[in-house]
Amino acid sequence: MNNSKISLILLWLALFTLGCNKEEQELQTTYDYSCLIINQGNFSEANGELSLLGANGEIKNQVYQTSNQWALASIIESAIGYKNHWILFCSNEDKIEIIDQQELKLQKSITGVPIPRYGATTEDMLYVTSVEDWTDNSSGKVYKINLQNGEILNKMSLGNLPEGILYFEDNIWIAADDTIYVISEENDQIIKKIPTERKLLSAKHLIAGENGMVWCSLSSHKEDGELILIDGDKMTIVQRNKIPHLSYEGHIVLSPNKENIYYLTSNSTIGAQNADGETKICKWNISAQTSQIVIDGVGFYGFNIHPKTEDIYTANVNGFITNSLFYQYDKNGKIIRNGDLVGVGACRFLFRH
Repeated sequence: MNNSKISLILLWLALFTLGCNKEEQELQTTYDYSCLIINQGNFSEANGELSLLGANGEIKNQVYQTSNQWALASIIESAIGYKNHWILFCSNEDKIEIIDQQELKLQKSITGVPIPRYGATTEDMLYVTSVEDWTDNSSGKVYKINLQNGEILNKMSLGNLPEGILYFEDNIWIAADDTIYVISEENDQIIKKIPTERKLLSAKHLIAGENGMVWCSLSSHKEDGELILIDGDKMTIVQRNKIPHLSYEGHIVLSPNKENIYYLTSNSTIGAQNADGETKICKWNISAQTSQIVIDGVGFYGFNIHPKTEDIYTANVNGFITNSLFYQYDKNGKIIRNGDLVGVGACRFLFRH
């Protein structure tokens, strides 16, 4: 066989191998998973990423970079599901990334929203809480975005810095410092300001309860927190519940049977940024108005409850310095997964329905 034929054969083999590797790579970005783990990342390094808990129980890390062939290069403040997509709210780069749930590939990147924090969707619109910066003079806004084309349609100024947001009964509810704002979906006007009457506590997160009620968490670095209950029709506070050591982030989750509210407590003023800080996941029984510790842990910063099994997903974020340890418990606090290695700052856990 002459040299030219050998060269042609080698070239064909190289092209065939390259094609197989490309096909294999494409197949690897179609995922079968039950939980999307949001690794917030370290602020100074902007190394937010995504991990997956596969349907077979396997953990996959750095799946954003694997799927898109580039790094996210930001931190992920929070994320929500929307139809067959995930929406990531990313600061540092100040962008909102929309990725499909199957392959986790970027579909749309929205810029123009400074420090996006949390979001809520209607049928075709996205509302996002935003702060200009973290200085004492910073102001807060709520941005309205058309999800079909990514266009920013409106930005509504608030006197306070907004955090959690909830779409509830045709209105947008926003937790912001010592006030809860209610904005009409119809005309984007503030229709109600509900004072929390707690100047030393900040309103953090909102969840819809039963019978037209809304729950909101209030927290502080220095004071015990509260869970307050708001009549959604009258838009007035009807109940207050003191929550000792409620974590500053104030994340709350309603149980699938709507009988309990889960929350996180911390013995540290800066929460899980203290890698050795004691943290507990507790639940508040709504009818009995009593609390119960479900899980004792270290370094927890965020968590979520599986909407069907009521399993509890959380992680020790190790002070946001190194990789997190992911844990899964049943509803009684019995360990199911014990410290799987995921990304830096694992604190949001989203489930596919």
